[in-house]
Amino acid sequence: FYLLKCVYLYFSAMQICMGYPRFTSGSGFLMSGYGDFHSIVFSIYRAIPFVFELSTILSWVVSDTSLLFYDWLKFEDLNSELFSVKCRLVWIEDQGRPFGTKQPMKEKFKTGVLLFSALVVVIWFPLLVLSTGLPGAQPNPAVHIDAGLAVQGWDPLFRVNSDIDNYQEIPSSPSFSLLRQDYPNLLADERKNTQVIDFPYYSESLWDITPT
Repeated sequence: FYLLKCVYLYFSAMQICMGYPRFTSGSGFLMSGYGDFHSIVFSIYRAIPFVFELSTILSWVVSDTSLLFYDWLKFEDLNSELFSVKCRLVWIEDQGRPFGTKQPMKEKFKTGVLLFSALVVVIWFPLLVLSTGLPGAQPNPAVHIDAGLAVQGWDPLFRVNSDIDNYQEIPSSPSFSLLRQDYPNLLADERKNTQVIDFPYYSESLWDITPT
């Protein structure tokens, strides 16, 4: 037991003397500095989907390590977070603002107000585009009709294919309410998009005599 303890102390002393192996990240070029350039480029690199994971896989494949891939991935993630924190600390130090002082209004406007406005635009702009109050959402009446009535395998008994000269909107809410009773799929706000079309009493195409 004493000899094993001596071996343990020997290797422990060697580790303290020579140091542990340096962890080399796959993003060494991007992490070579802590300035604005490296911070922005590294943020773009992390924002691209799956690029960080692919780089981590290749780094784990070509590196001599006893770590499993998932452990290596965790170390890479921790290293990236520490690098981002270091970049923020360097940026705060370059501002020359003492620790503990409140954020200036310029920083609040640049980060808070602009970010809030961008989120509002992203959330509400699609709703405004699809809103029924826009001119593009006004009723678009049909101007042409193509309809027919036929038995499969025979010539049409009734055929209409012409422009609509006379169409009218549902005249009143009571009439539209009666129509909704027959067609429950109609919504209450679709009255302006509903048309009454008068079909002619005769077909516009001739019905040939069935051959005997």
